[in-house]
Amino acid sequence: MTIVGPRCLRTVEQKSPRFRTSKSESSVKRGPVAPMQVAAFCNRGASQGDVVATSANGWGQTKRAFGSIGICLLVIAAGYYSWSSSIASASRLRGGKQIEIRAAAGKLDVAGTSDADVRVTIENVSAESAKTARIKIDRNRNPILIDIDDLPQFATAFVEVPRAASLAVSMGAGDLHITGVDGDKLCLLRTGKMSIDVGEPEAYKSVRGFVLAGDLHAPAFNREKGGLWRMMHWKGKGKTILDAHVGTGMLELQ
Repeated sequence: MTIVGPRCLRTVEQKSPRFRTSKSESSVKRGPVAPMQVAAFCNRGASQGDVVATSANGWGQTKRAFGSIGICLLVIAAGYYSWSSSIASASRLRGGKQIEIRAAAGKLDVAGTSDADVRVTIENVSAESAKTARIKIDRNRNPILIDIDDLPQFATAFVEVPRAASLAVSMGAGDLHITGVDGDKLCLLRTGKMSIDVGEPEAYKSVRGFVLAGDLHAPAFNREKGGLWRMMHWKGKGKTILDAHVGTGMLELQ
């Protein structure tokens, strides 16, 4: 009977074929590592998918935000347009001889005279060019309507009205100048320069000036402002009302 000690036993185990490990068996033993590698790869793919999904969600939120801002701006613009259109409404004119003037674009000079009638003259262009302007005067209407359109380039429409008349003037774009009119003046110019000779400030009960974007120059009432949403309000002891509104450009009350 031979007793094999631990050292001999380890020797036998190392030499015994039954305990040899083949290359194929080794690969089988290392096999369990593969699922971990697959999991890591899947995790990396999931992370990349999350990044793509997050980017898509962020872009969608950005588009929705811009869409909401756009809608708000459209609503504000519509509200502003509706509100500003009422500035030169003929329904606001009071007593006396009332005159409504509408002009699309160009240069418009309105002057008060001692004559009781109204008159429009096209100046600074040839007679042939002046004929292309469309002038309509409706004296049978109250208030009297003067409609001016298709002014030739560089032309000036010179409008004469009674000095005591009350005016409602609405103009799209260009230069508007009013002088020598003692009645109420309700004036709207979308784009351009509006200049009004106000005369004596003491004759006015209420003066309002507004410029959405541009300059408000009113030395007659000690006001000087520039930038966005510029406005002034002046009150006196007179009877005349002046309401002047410019969308973009300049308003002068002098």
